[in-house]
Amino acid sequence: MSDTINRKNKPLSLSDSSADASLHEACVNDRYIPLLSSCSITLKNIRLYPLNHQQVKRSIEQVYKALVTDLKDQDPLVFGVAKDILIHNEVPVGPGIQAVTSFARALSRHGIASLTFHKGLVRKSLICFFQLLCDISEVAAGEEGIQQELISRGGSHIELLTIDYHLFQLSSQDGKDGKDVTRGNS
Repeated sequence: MSDTINRKNKPLSLSDSSADASLHEACVNDRYIPLLSSCSITLKNIRLYPLNHQQVKRSIEQVYKALVTDLKDQDPLVFGVAKDILIHNEVPVGPGIQAVTSFARALSRHGIASLTFHKGLVRKSLICFFQLLCDISEVAAGEEGIQQELISRGGSHIELLTIDYHLFQLSSQDGKDGKDVTRGNS
């Protein structure tokens, strides 16, 4: 009994267990919720208002300041995209938070699998990035199409890795003769 009490009162350290490490990582990832929520709001504002509108300027500035601060601690800052979930260091960021989920969906609709911010980022690059998300069709064409478009618009220090879902093939095993049946998306 006293062993149980001692364990309960013992301060946790990251070396105690992988569960503790996961909890720590999740708490660290929570610091990105305001940034990603601001990205969602900025995207919405750019869809609704002209670029010189105060709402757009304020939201861009909020995202920019958060990124500059975060990039001091970690460069590059990488987020994976899995449908409506954003992932940082293999841990979901803000699952269930509507603004974060909305931003993840916006990236996913364009086939973006990874979003990376690098030191040296400037406001103009952020504006180019958000405008691009508003302007391009629902699914990015080609593996490097969206990244090339971002660069051509003057967006630097932001890296977008995409998935071309048209290249995927589904395969399943036919239950009767054991042969693989492959269907392409041609």
